[in-house]
Amino acid sequence: MPIFTSSCNYGTGCHAQATGANLNICLDTPGVYANLFSKQLINTATSQASMLYAQVSSGVMPKAPYPAITAAQQNLILNWIKQGANNN
Repeated sequence: MPIFTSSCNYGTGCHAQATGANLNICLDTPGVYANLFSKQLINTATSQASMLYAQVSSGVMPKAPYPAITAAQQNLILNWIKQGANNN
């Protein structure tokens, strides 16, 4: 969550609220973890195919002016997914 907080939903960031423009994905609500799975953004069977990982590793997300997710942060996200994307 710290990675997403700093790059995706910081302040009034794109995912600070759910809107049609961001596929109704809000990253600052208590239900965010369930939302990642219900929107099929995480694929623990094929972690690199997870939409969440694909979006950040390709540089598509986050959009400017929000800070890019570094290679080290991308690796953390990928490893988290590979380990089963636990809610911890």
